[in-house]
Amino acid sequence: MSGKKSPQFLFILNIMTKTIHRYENAKKMMFVKERLKSDLPPKGSAFYRYYSDPNKNPRSHYELSKEIDNMTLKECKNHPYWNQS
Repeated sequence: MSGKKSPQFLFILNIMTKTIHRYENAKKMMFVKERLKSDLPPKGSAFYRYYSDPNKNPRSHYELSKEIDNMTLKECKNHPYWNQS
């Protein structure tokens, strides 16, 4: 058998390479999001106190968590934590 690779082999190799790349991106995204969530002040902490002026109130823990959950791949890649994973 010659050293030439069959087109089917190359096709499968290409798919596997893309799959591994997507898996690595998903794993890094999960790391970034979990790290950001762990940096949030805990629920019920004094950070989330309410002021008489509603415009000065910080967003709730739930809202901050949802914002992190909704981060895109591009946003995660631009975050400094991306290179720490």
